[in-house]
Amino acid sequence: MTAASLIQVAPCDVQPVSGRADLRTFERLAALRRQQPGWVAPLKLTEHQILDRKRHTFYDGGRAAEAEFFIARDSAGDPVGRIGAIVNHHHDAHVRQQHGQDHAPGFFGFFDSIDSPQVAEGLFDAAKNWLRSNGCTEIMGPASPSETYDYGLLIEGFDQPHRFLSAFQPDYYPALLARAGLTKAKDLLGLTIDLESEEVAEYVERFFGLADEAADRSYGEITLRSPNIKNFDAEIQTICKVFNEALGHLWGHCPMSEAELADIAWSLHRVAIHEALVIAEHHGEPVGVLMAIPDLNELIGRLICRWRWVEPVELILRARRWKPTCMRTLVLGVAPGYERSLVVPALVGEFGRKVYSLGIRYVDAHLVLEDNASILTPLTRYGFKPNRRYRIYRQDL
Repeated sequence: MTAASLIQVAPCDVQPVSGRADLRTFERLAALRRQQPGWVAPLKLTEHQILDRKRHTFYDGGRAAEAEFFIARDSAGDPVGRIGAIVNHHHDAHVRQQHGQDHAPGFFGFFDSIDSPQVAEGLFDAAKNWLRSNGCTEIMGPASPSETYDYGLLIEGFDQPHRFLSAFQPDYYPALLARAGLTKAKDLLGLTIDLESEEVAEYVERFFGLADEAADRSYGEITLRSPNIKNFDAEIQTICKVFNEALGHLWGHCPMSEAELADIAWSLHRVAIHEALVIAEHHGEPVGVLMAIPDLNELIGRLICRWRWVEPVELILRARRWKPTCMRTLVLGVAPGYERSLVVPALVGEFGRKVYSLGIRYVDAHLVLEDNASILTPLTRYGFKPNRRYRIYRQDL
């Protein structure tokens, strides 16, 4: 976008969401992202639920998190942008436990705007003021509403497919955030491997050999298994525990509650591929987990009935005959002390064989910290290529 192409808007009116009509307007403003070719509109029911501050497990009735939503309107009263300001008490408690400090940022999320610096600045001013009034000294995001959901701002890779549960905003958003005074806090990368490319075939064979060797050497000590769906609640506890232990030390991590994970798992279990979830145990103790899901945007983009309670039904019906081409890894982690053990190659090797047997072509590794060499080095070594960059922004308040 050139400077001349920016939309000039008279000082807009930014007000907090008040009542159901405003909340519906806030929800519909996500459609501003249609301006970016390739964007796939999320399921309306999912979006509606994540904005329910009274019932959604992320907020836990205000005990785990609080949020205020704002809408910007132009002089004619038409909505032209939105933003959410979020205080994540769960994240604050994690920061105190891990780092022994009370300082934790307030977050912004659900940001959408026409291409107007005036609208964006008005929205961010409202979010910053609300966060200041709640004791925050820093604003960070986008997190909509946390790293578990829509996280980061896409700044490179607009030509790549919009994958399920990944951020995908118009390419003029970074300039709007810069004009509003926000700067880079950290970048995260998205990487993809094409399992059918000749270049990758050699890497894959070599990796499977290493995985087999790891499995042989750890025989009787490390066991790999799929989740027991009949004992779902216990499995959720296991996955959540390993996930939070594995990622707890990473920059920006916010622990996921068992209720949150159960919510997500139940919403996806009818369209998920259960073989794509692998749990590693060392002498019977869970020490690693790999969880992946098919790229549901392949299906969601073809839905005809885009109504809140009809979409999930059509999605489930279509999924019965669907053969996905891409799997997205949501969780790959091992408990502290097992990072360099045989658990990792055994876990990934088992997952790789299952992916091959399902005829999957692409595997997508999402949101890897740009400076996390322990993950990036092996991924790129075995054929994963960085093709998207997401940015987390910050500003002192």
